[in-house]
Amino acid sequence: MKLTREEPLAHVELTVGPKPGLLSIAVTNNNTGKALDSFIVRWIDEDGRSMNSSVGNLQRAGAYLLVPIRPATDVIVQISAPRFKDWYFVDTSTMQPTWRLQSGEQRTLDVALEPSPTFLLTACYLNQEPAGSHARCKVVERISVSRHFLLPN
Repeated sequence: MKLTREEPLAHVELTVGPKPGLLSIAVTNNNTGKALDSFIVRWIDEDGRSMNSSVGNLQRAGAYLLVPIRPATDVIVQISAPRFKDWYFVDTSTMQPTWRLQSGEQRTLDVALEPSPTFLLTACYLNQEPAGSHARCKVVERISVSRHFLLPN
């Protein structure tokens, strides 16, 4: 088909494939139960030919992110967020790391991410004590850990 000045219009027929499957995803902090409003969902088909990602930047914490998934395809689903361990879907009935949705099928996924140990100590405060005494460091996000450090003289 070629559009010209003489023939500026054309009739085009599009064939649309099957409706995708939809994953409805909510993510929380496993330690606090608090909903995360920002996370990344990646899916890749089992043979590695196709990968897609969706970024959840939810206006309201606790809302669900809708992620379209190619229908009738085994996919690996990964969810990640800064300061948290990556999470991968595993079907507990088959122990397979893949998910298959049919055209138009919608499934809900509630995921609790574990904080990453390398990011547990996110903020510290120092007691107003003389040099040589102990300072206390507390972990943010209600994780009950404290450590003592000896300050130099």
